[in-house]
Amino acid sequence: MNRKGFSLVQVLIAVALLGLAYIPASSVFIASTRNIQSGDLKLMATLEAQTLIDVLRMDNKIYNYKEQLIELPNIKFPGIDLSSEFKKNFNGIAQIHIKADLKYPERLRLLTITVNYDLYGNKRDVKLSTLAADMSYIHHRSWK
Repeated sequence: MNRKGFSLVQVLIAVALLGLAYIPASSVFIASTRNIQSGDLKLMATLEAQTLIDVLRMDNKIYNYKEQLIELPNIKFPGIDLSSEFKKNFNGIAQIHIKADLKYPERLRLLTITVNYDLYGNKRDVKLSTLAADMSYIHHRSWK
């Protein structure tokens, strides 16, 4: 007897094998999607921190503090805060740590910005640091 096609058992075995191959492939897809979202969120948090650093470096009030930890928002620094969208969507909060430089305490401040956020219910943070120089001090005095 000459038959064309597959038997029901052959089709069931083929479907089962395809199903078994699909499970690891789908978990890889889900994991890679989460990694992409995690990277995007870390980039957003880094951009938020960089924006805060840029604004703070132009604010001369930072030179009034030798060492200070400031939670944002703060009345000492009005208008300096994370974007409302980032705070709302990712429970974002930020801290500024201002510390006088040991060698030039009147002229330089070490600024460290920490941005905390939620990623799938897990707390994450990004820290950026930079030195800020009091340009008015530099123009009027010698660094020596």
